[in-house]
Amino acid sequence: MARPDNDYRAVVHRVGIVDYAVYGASAARRPLPWITYEANWSHLPHARWMAKAIASDPEARISVVVNDSELALNAVRTGLGRSLLPCRIGDGVPEVSRLSGPKPVLSREMWLIVHPDLKHLARVRAVIAWIERLFSERPVTLQKKVTDARRRI
Repeated sequence: MARPDNDYRAVVHRVGIVDYAVYGASAARRPLPWITYEANWSHLPHARWMAKAIASDPEARISVVVNDSELALNAVRTGLGRSLLPCRIGDGVPEVSRLSGPKPVLSREMWLIVHPDLKHLARVRAVIAWIERLFSERPVTLQKKVTDARRRI
């Protein structure tokens, strides 16, 4: 998701911005514990944001530690806690609600990185076009398209 900081021999193209917000199960009526990431993921901006939020709240608890964003989403869906999720995903899932308000709490750039020898292959161009279309569409349709694509795989 981040632009490489080294001088890689690659074609690099920014495809968009990924906004994040705090989400919890829609039916939750109590303060929720956090669903966080394993220590191996602590370098990621969304994991760092959650670590700061937890450290600044003496009442904060952690209920689940995951190593994958999809696991975090599923844990939020089932009511195990709250987590920082991409708005493009969280806003399209009926079982969850934004807890942090309408504005994103974090934004990250999304970069597409392709080896120059592969960028001309039809299958690579097709994936590039699909990713660029996803980022140009409205967020609500994104979750459905990603889910539909996973079902076809």
